[in-house]
Amino acid sequence: MSEPHLPDVVQELILERIESVAQLEALLLMRRTADQVWTVQELAGQLYIPPQDASLAMGALIERGFCQKKGDAALYQPESPELEAAVALLADTYREKLIPVTKLIHQRAKKPGVQQFADVFRIRKEE
Repeated sequence: MSEPHLPDVVQELILERIESVAQLEALLLMRRTADQVWTVQELAGQLYIPPQDASLAMGALIERGFCQKKGDAALYQPESPELEAAVALLADTYREKLIPVTKLIHQRAKKPGVQQFADVFRIRKEE
């Protein structure tokens, strides 16, 4: 039996911005509680992960435009409506297709050099 197809938007979001399942879980938790400012310790406790992993996840989510830094904490606040729409689709897809989503994240994690190489050729908007 073949793997269920993931929407292109979800695949692109994972391949470009999600490095681990812990990062995905942090993103989805913060999205569900969008009005809550999260510290690293709170995030680690809620996700049952070491504070170091929570810190890395939070830093990546801030860096990639999912969250805004609030002192030593973070608040879910995507940088654009398009990013919020992609995260909403990712959340729905993850609920329905957990295994294919996690497989894609793990495949991405095994090939960091390939993504870095691809990024060299990526055209970015000028700021």
